[in-house]
Amino acid sequence: MEESPIEKHLARKPDPELLDYHCPILSASDPLAPKVAAKVMAAGGIVAYPTETSYALGCSGLNAKAVARIYKIKGRDRSKPLPLIMADAKMVLKFTVSTPASRRLVEKFMPGPLTIAAKRKVAIPAAGTAKTVAFRIPASEFARKASALLGAPIVSTSANLSGEAAIYDISEVVTLFARKADLIIDGGNLSQVPASTIVCLLGAPKILREGRIASGEVLAVASGKSIGRKAAKKNARPTEKKKPSSKAMKK
Repeated sequence: MEESPIEKHLARKPDPELLDYHCPILSASDPLAPKVAAKVMAAGGIVAYPTETSYALGCSGLNAKAVARIYKIKGRDRSKPLPLIMADAKMVLKFTVSTPASRRLVEKFMPGPLTIAAKRKVAIPAAGTAKTVAFRIPASEFARKASALLGAPIVSTSANLSGEAAIYDISEVVTLFARKADLIIDGGNLSQVPASTIVCLLGAPKILREGRIASGEVLAVASGKSIGRKAAKKNARPTEKKKPSSKAMKK
């Protein structure tokens, strides 16, 4: 199969130190986008891409050198593990210890805005020395496909400098990362929505961050209890605001 123009551009291996260097930008609507992103990450590259919440920086979660680059680019404390995106439940079972609670949560809420911190089965560079790894199967079809084509979890940390607000505007992503990333996936300007809810399953289920899914509903499902539709609706978080602001959220 003939290489696409974007793949030919990547093959040139331009020097990021050149003043006119600008990494390739590919539309998220391009059918080749997941394939090209996976190819870049397989080679140890960094990709800025859209998720159902904000823009993210990603690489193979199993590539220690690429993971180190993301920490450096963001100025992130190395003691803080990086969250991961996994393609599907099969990948989750490969890299994490399965429990009744984790199976119920994956079946009920994924793909969707829930992040689970579960005990990992194997060493994962993105998780560092932590006993757990934080993962989600996202609603974003692009991210799921990229992970599936890579055959590994991909890092999904906010495309920002550590401690700064999450970014929803593609122009801000380009300004910050055109000379630092190896590829940018252009998903346009994203609507501002709450981040994913985070639940830790090391021990009794515990909510680490309230997000788009109400904590009561998450804990009820994790424990095997049911939650009525009225209660779920009452506790539901707002899903979208009309005018996104890059200074509204931190991640």
